[in-house]
Amino acid sequence: MDLAVVGALLAKERLTERAQLQIPNIASEMQLAEFPAPRSVPSQASFVKAGRSWVISVSGGIQIFPWQVADRTEVSEKLAAAKTEKPAGTSWYWQR
Repeated sequence: MDLAVVGALLAKERLTERAQLQIPNIASEMQLAEFPAPRSVPSQASFVKAGRSWVISVSGGIQIFPWQVADRTEVSEKLAAAKTEKPAGTSWYWQR
């Protein structure tokens, strides 16, 4: 789901154009095969032994809507101001 949200943000904010990034293999329009969407997906369980304990994970089919996440963006003036401040003490990673 995270990559779908990233892709939606890239498209919505036109970040590839702003960065002058060319990704023709990813961004080109291609005719894809279509398959009927399943109405249900059986749960899948996995078990991992960690020391004397077991980690049990169960997952099933989900539906994601990355555009709903990408559309809920906001600009924080507090964060924008922090971007221009130099941290106390010069560190090796700080570049101006």
